[in-house]
Amino acid sequence: VRDQLMQRHIAQLVDTKLLYREFAREVPPENMPRIEENLLGPFEEHEEPKLLKQFNVNSRRELELELTRLGSSLNDARRSFNEKAIAGEWVRSKIKINEEVRPDELLSYYQQHAADYEYPAQARWEELMVRKGRFADPQQAYAAMAELGNAAWQLSAANPNYGGPLFSDLAKAHSDSFKAAEDGGQRDWTTRGALKAAAIDEAIFALPVGALSPILESESGFHIVRVLERKVAGRTPFTEVQADIREKIKDERYREKMEKYLTKLRGNAQIWTVCTGNVSADVLMG
Repeated sequence: VRDQLMQRHIAQLVDTKLLYREFAREVPPENMPRIEENLLGPFEEHEEPKLLKQFNVNSRRELELELTRLGSSLNDARRSFNEKAIAGEWVRSKIKINEEVRPDELLSYYQQHAADYEYPAQARWEELMVRKGRFADPQQAYAAMAELGNAAWQLSAANPNYGGPLFSDLAKAHSDSFKAAEDGGQRDWTTRGALKAAAIDEAIFALPVGALSPILESESGFHIVRVLERKVAGRTPFTEVQADIREKIKDERYREKMEKYLTKLRGNAQIWTVCTGNVSADVLMG
């Protein structure tokens, strides 16, 4: 895995070096100091804090010492940042794509990637729970759940049309659910099949919204659940995703052109690394 990651990283570095070399060929050498000076601010503002966090140090001096220990330096890091920033701007200036995306292209992409826009059934729900482990006998846990369920039923009977959470106060005071103290027993959107407890998973997709479940048993305890909202499985309509599709198509066009441009640069390059020796860029990219 390490070797594969290193190979991938080297390939990215080679592309950066090739792009930077093309930039340096066309830009007058006397302009380089000014360009590098303009990049000093972004390096100190964005890259340096990342390096401090990465190496778990608190100052530039400590960072310099750590980089030196690893055979590098802050100047090396700055140079690498500059080359990457310049290479990125250079390739963007060289690659131009057709920004117009026809309606039939949008629809064709949507149809070909239909599975990407499908979503499963989901439910948002609340729970009361009593853990078996709190009692010597599981029947005692069941009795405690029944008592808590009676209190929940009284709340439900008093608020028959209330669509919001009913269990909050009960859950915080009496429920053993890990969500009880934090969220009053409320559970966020849950996908069908995502829960370990099959009885709960089945209930939250079968109960009418707002209705209380009977007492449900899981490996760890007893539960009463109530569905707050539910979304049936479906597919996001084309009208809602066509703007996103347009950007994806343009991104694909850009990546294709960039790969062609890089392939051309690689074709004339000889690369030497401590891992591969002296090879052509095409061989290195494998």
